[in-house]
Amino acid sequence: GLGKVGSYKMSFFAEVDNLFDRKNVLDVYTNTGRPDNDGNILGPSVALSNPGDIGYYNLLYDHDPQNYSAPRTVRLGMELNF
Repeated sequence: GLGKVGSYKMSFFAEVDNLFDRKNVLDVYTNTGRPDNDGNILGPSVALSNPGDIGYYNLLYDHDPQNYSAPRTVRLGMELNF
């Protein structure tokens, strides 16, 4: 046989990382010491007013998601022991 009848145990679990969805800083730009500003003189108002301008791409670069930890992650699961 495969084992004793009735010796099964089932459990459910939830695993949550970054419960409060904080923007935890992992890296900063050396010019400013900030994770969202590299010190480029073209600010967001100039960059967003003309999306074809290079300032727009610098703005996207400034907001590099790799400078922050992962957002909230929730995993649900089930475990069966026999």
